Amino acid sequence: MELPLPVPSAGSITTYAAVGIGGALVGGLVAVAYSRRFSSHDAARGEGISQLPSEGGRMWFSEVSEQMWPGQSMSLEISQILYHKRSKFQDVLVFDSTTWGRVLCLDGIIQTTDKDEFCYQEAMAHTPAFLHPNPKKVLVIGGGDGGILRELAKHASITELHICEIDGEVIEVSRRYMKQLSVAFDDPRVRIHLEDGAAFMKRHSSEFDIIVCDTSDPIGPATTLFENDFYDAIYNALTPNGVAATQGECYHLSIPLIRRLIEHSRKHFTDVRYADVRIPTYPCGQIGCLVLAKGKGVKADEPVRTVPKEMAGKLKYYSTKLHRTQFTLPAQVHRDIYGTAIE
Repeated sequence: MELPLPVPSAGSITTYAAVGIGGALVGGLVAVAYSRRFSSHDAARGEGISQLPSEGGRMWFSEVSEQMWPGQSMSLEISQILYHKRSKFQDVLVFDSTTWGRVLCLDGIIQTTDKDEFCYQEAMAHTPAFLHPNPKKVLVIGGGDGGILRELAKHASITELHICEIDGEVIEVSRRYMKQLSVAFDDPRVRIHLEDGAAFMKRHSSEFDIIVCDTSDPIGPATTLFENDFYDAIYNALTPNGVAATQGECYHLSIPLIRRLIEHSRKHFTDVRYADVRIPTYPCGQIGCLVLAKGKGVKADEPVRTVPKEMAGKLKYYSTKLHRTQFTLPAQVHRDIYGTAIE
């Protein structure tokens, strides 16, 4: 059942009070703004987000992680909480915001908002897809909100769309509340696998033309998705000319991690490149798409197909021109990631 909402206790008057919820959250806190302060100890028992006080206080969500982005947070004003529950694996929250539309958060971290989700979904899906001449069988690891599936489903050549999501509740919540994201779950090409992504890939050797890993940030259980063994499993599951894309983290915050992933991946893949994706509600407004090409002659910044006219009118972020330019990084970032100067 959905978690009850505790009423704040009386206390000193303050404008905003941050409150952690959902027990021991991985990588984030949910914050609520009140005109009356109350203790985070009560909310930390997993009782949910409190109702607004009668004197007209405003309610806020704040994304906080002292491990991933210390000293900063992203806050959105909440107009209505639609769903809040702890699944077997994580805290799941859906709310309507006053400015960014409907928002999905997992373990206190913003996953999607109505207003900017297309930036991430299109970059992660179409960048690898347009590097393959004729993708047929595709795998999405994670991505339970359905956004990556929605974009991949636009490719007519694809005959099988597999998604491996460990938390089935994320899929159900998205189908219920995130309608614009979850439309592809009804596509007859989609096959849903509720299990660990790494274990799934190890059982499927040389099977998928495209693999997209829509992973959470490397905190808690998700740290395994950023380890060398996981990238080895991706290589194993790709066909000889296959291409993969993984969530590559923010270059303002995670240069050592990005550099490690690139250095390890280059031991196997013929081309490994970091694409710069801009999305306002992610930390620092930026995230990476790490592209891994298995086939010889594939260059990440050179798509082998152009966007068909019938698809181009439906896209909001990706284009053939953007595909090439997203691999051009700021000079210092290029040096930090690749260890060489940019021309």
